[in-house]
Amino acid sequence: MASAVAQLTEVRIRQLDGMLEAERRMRAIAEQQADAARAALYAIAESFCSQELDAVLRERKGEVQGWSPEQMHAFVVQHLSPRINRMEAGDRLGELYEAAQQQVAALEDRLAEANRIANQRELRIQQLEGELGTTREALRDANRRLVSSVETPAAASAAATGRTLPEPVRVVRSPGPWFDEWQQHKQYERSRDLIHLIGESGISQRAVLRERLNEMWNTRSKGPTIQAVNLSRDTELLEILEPKNGRRGRPPQLLKLTERGREAYLILFGKEAVPSELNELMRRHKSLEHALLNLEAAAVLRERLDASVDMYPPTIALDGGRQFSPDLAATLPDGEVIYVECERGTNDDYVVRDRKWQSIYDATGGKIYLICSDYDSRGKVTSEISRWSGTRPVTVRATDLTTLSKRDDQFWFYQRPRGKRGPRR
Repeated sequence: MASAVAQLTEVRIRQLDGMLEAERRMRAIAEQQADAARAALYAIAESFCSQELDAVLRERKGEVQGWSPEQMHAFVVQHLSPRINRMEAGDRLGELYEAAQQQVAALEDRLAEANRIANQRELRIQQLEGELGTTREALRDANRRLVSSVETPAAASAAATGRTLPEPVRVVRSPGPWFDEWQQHKQYERSRDLIHLIGESGISQRAVLRERLNEMWNTRSKGPTIQAVNLSRDTELLEILEPKNGRRGRPPQLLKLTERGREAYLILFGKEAVPSELNELMRRHKSLEHALLNLEAAAVLRERLDASVDMYPPTIALDGGRQFSPDLAATLPDGEVIYVECERGTNDDYVVRDRKWQSIYDATGGKIYLICSDYDSRGKVTSEISRWSGTRPVTVRATDLTTLSKRDDQFWFYQRPRGKRGPRR
């Protein structure tokens, strides 16, 4: 009965996954429609307000590229109407103006409809994600019922004579053919140890897992871990993710148990696998690349500075309803706590970025610590902070993973003392 419930639940999960994907595609279409509306308004501005558009592009190109359709519409209305009023009246001019007004009105309607559809899709996605979480929990409950402990004759004999066995004997019912085939594979024990380590610790970095497994297996070779990963992946117990870190060499890999992998862990070890560290990192940082940078930054803080690192520090409330959510909080050996931002580069949204630096400045008393992905990113971010800070009494210390991998003579390769504008390296 429990097996049937598990099968039905798996079918429901697949249905919900399909519906969720469909809703995401619809939302993407709605967003594309909004982008198309913005592009059409931009074309109108190029045709009828070219001089004004060129002027604002020269001054604020990055800002214009990030304008929403509503901002582009306001620009067209502001500059098109006075031009029409100044030009000589004529039939052709009237036709052009009327056509432009019609295009703007039609695009406004399309934009409003696209926004409405996008909002509906977002609500539907949230609903489906809730249903999916509930259904997965039901599947885990069904799997728990598949795990059974039975009393063997030896155990019964021991109970009758008052003796105790050194360990309880546990017999597990197989959840399906895949489980039996996995256990019969010659690399099963390696794969089982990998699943156990991930389910017990939540660690996701392949390199870190390899170090732990090599200690367990008393080896220095990469071969055993490769065998364990390959079998676990082929049996669909493991998901392999490859974020781009922009550095030379093979991209680092992140490993995460699949639903089947969590099921195997539950069956073999009688308890739920702990959540992957990626779950919370992705909730906080959105991209695999930023999640990986946080993991690598935490590792170098522990290794180079002997720091205790909190990878999920709490949000700090600031005045005016503002908040500061640190990437990492590191406690140094002398007890000092520093908040470290992990940066992969900059973007053109200086307004948002300036608000970010101001929040960090207010939360830390003017102390900004940065760990960047590479030398170029470090240079761009520190230059951006210098532009923002002006004469503010700010202290900046920055490093990057590429330079740290080549040098061990120091940790912070960029230092700007409080009250001085120029950096000291």
